[in-house]
Amino acid sequence: MSPSDKSKGITVSGGRNYLLAMAHYGFRQSVPVNVIVPKDCPVSDKHQFKENFAIVKVHGSDFTVQGLTRDIYDQVRQIGAHSKTFTIRSDRLDLIAGYGTLGLDLLSQLDKMDAILCPVGSGNLVAGLIIAVKSLKPSCIIYVRV
Repeated sequence: MSPSDKSKGITVSGGRNYLLAMAHYGFRQSVPVNVIVPKDCPVSDKHQFKENFAIVKVHGSDFTVQGLTRDIYDQVRQIGAHSKTFTIRSDRLDLIAGYGTLGLDLLSQLDKMDAILCPVGSGNLVAGLIIAVKSLKPSCIIYVRV
């Protein structure tokens, strides 16, 4: 982010780990972070975001497996209108590519790997793994756990 973008902050929504990483990044880089969470977000998660000086805003009832429900998405867009940068983890191809590097690391360290067991939340990790691993080792089986 450019210095002027950093001063305007970032609005993010997505899964717990993504939000925690973004809150931590914001704190370390002096970027104001708005974290949008659903009403059923655990209090402990909200506390962790706040520990990293993120502004936690609650909207909507829950997240779908595919990403945000429509009402949360619309609210995030509205809240994020003042921020130069707005991101939801499920709409970032660069994040999927980043997750794919995990597959590359696995292949470089375990040359006889025949299968991978991958947890699935939003699907970004498994998408990145499939793209990276299957392009280099098509015989590798990727099992998913939803």
